[in-house]
Amino acid sequence: MLTLHKNIAVITLGACICLSSCYSNESKNESEPIKHLQGTYQLIDLEAQEASVYKPMKGVGILKIFTKGQWISPAYLVNNKKVINLAGGTYTFSHNELTETLNYHSKDTINIGLATKYKVILKGDTMYQSGVFKPGTPEEWKVEERWIKID
Repeated sequence: MLTLHKNIAVITLGACICLSSCYSNESKNESEPIKHLQGTYQLIDLEAQEASVYKPMKGVGILKIFTKGQWISPAYLVNNKKVINLAGGTYTFSHNELTETLNYHSKDTINIGLATKYKVILKGDTMYQSGVFKPGTPEEWKVEERWIKID
């Protein structure tokens, strides 16, 4: 059990270091703060590519953490909390439009630098995110996700 807690602590520390090292002190537009998405969200369910019904992922948990224009998203096995994927980068949020730029990824390095726009609807602590990753390409991927804010 102690090893599990150490692994979670190391992953959390690594994510914080990545986010703080990526954050730029450049001035931001103070008239339109991006704080609406700040916090940690947990993926509750998503629509499969050929479906129209939201379903939870079996055995995998995914978090998405937004802070000061940066985002990071670890995916982990629920049974042992082992991280199996990690992605992150910068984001902007305005008028229900989220633009995520992929700045690092543990597996999919070919898409580093790719910016993707999503429609976001916030209802209480629930965030609905929808759009298309890599639109207009053979690799396009439908994104229909429901997240809940956990902090």
